[in-house]
Amino acid sequence: MRDYAKLVGDLLAQKKMKQTALAGELGVSQGTVSRWLKGSIPEPLHQEALEAMERRLRGEAYEDGWIVRVDGRIGAGAAIDPDAEQVPPEGLFEIRAPFPVPPGSRAFVVIGDSMRSRYEPGDVVICWRQAADPAEVVNKEAVVQTVDGKRYLKIVRRKARSVYDLESHNASLIENVKIEWAAKVGAIIKHDEWEEVRRKAK
Repeated sequence: MRDYAKLVGDLLAQKKMKQTALAGELGVSQGTVSRWLKGSIPEPLHQEALEAMERRLRGEAYEDGWIVRVDGRIGAGAAIDPDAEQVPPEGLFEIRAPFPVPPGSRAFVVIGDSMRSRYEPGDVVICWRQAADPAEVVNKEAVVQTVDGKRYLKIVRRKARSVYDLESHNASLIENVKIEWAAKVGAIIKHDEWEEVRRKAK
């Protein structure tokens, strides 16, 4: 078993960063980074992200780990209707991220401005994993799809059993919705920090 406490300590020292900065890059809390330093074992996705960060510092090639598929657009204001959006099975496109992205992550391009100044139109949000139970993202910023097929970027608030309110930073509350699936936002790539990738045919 790899000594992740040592790896995290080495990364903090080599990158000359604080625990909060590393936590922000990985989409976890500062407390989680602190627990790793004390010997707690990171989840597999975070293990991969930490090791990818290590490879980058060593100058080793890790191109595939930096590519993420954009699965659609997400409304920070207007709702997105996935059926009408007609995203192909391979996604809208792929982007090159400026930091390691765990395999299996989902990404969405932000449209609308109800979540300013935290999110701007054109930003990409990356979700490390999709939660089957919306209760996992209560009081967190998340990408959600409601049972009537609308997709939003909102803060999820519990209203009652299986019923939620969706809160924006600067727009009206969307009340009494049922959620089909939700995915906590793990990272944000600002609109001027990503580039579309077109892979060569194999």
